[in-house]
Amino acid sequence: QRYRTSRASRRNGDDDVSGEEEYAVSENRRALPRAWMVPEVVAVSDADVVHAVRFSQLPGGRLFDPRRTALVADGPERIGAGEAPGQAVVTRIDDGRIDVEVSSDAGGFLVLSETWHPGWTARIGDHPLAVRRATLSLQGVALGGDQFAGGRFDWLPPYSLLVAIGLVAGYALLGAAWLV
Repeated sequence: QRYRTSRASRRNGDDDVSGEEEYAVSENRRALPRAWMVPEVVAVSDADVVHAVRFSQLPGGRLFDPRRTALVADGPERIGAGEAPGQAVVTRIDDGRIDVEVSSDAGGFLVLSETWHPGWTARIGDHPLAVRRATLSLQGVALGGDQFAGGRFDWLPPYSLLVAIGLVAGYALLGAAWLV
């Protein structure tokens, strides 16, 4: 649909105002959620990941559906069972922390639509999990079925500890400078 608006337009009215510009609003009906579970993980090169994402086709010609398959650099493996690997819902997003509520009977691979960085960590309770780069730029974690059913994930970047140490050191330096 197309809409016209400007800074002077009234939000609760439909009057034309000078200086309005026309905008097109589109909806992506194929958008993926913030977090989801997939039953399959396939190891491919970065070039093959780019090709799969652009053309929805895996090496060998099979259809690539990101709702069912995560692409990683190391593997190959099949994680989880069958058609329904489980559900994942993001319950909290804060600075440097994302909580995901997961329910799964058969396990699977959790994909988080957050840019991958080698320093991110994940855990369920006290159990650390390896965060893998999934589908070129997202984060992923392999889950066992009964081991993690109903768990909560905390995604914490490692620099949060460095920031805390830096803040403490900065306050200490300010305190020392104030005493001098």
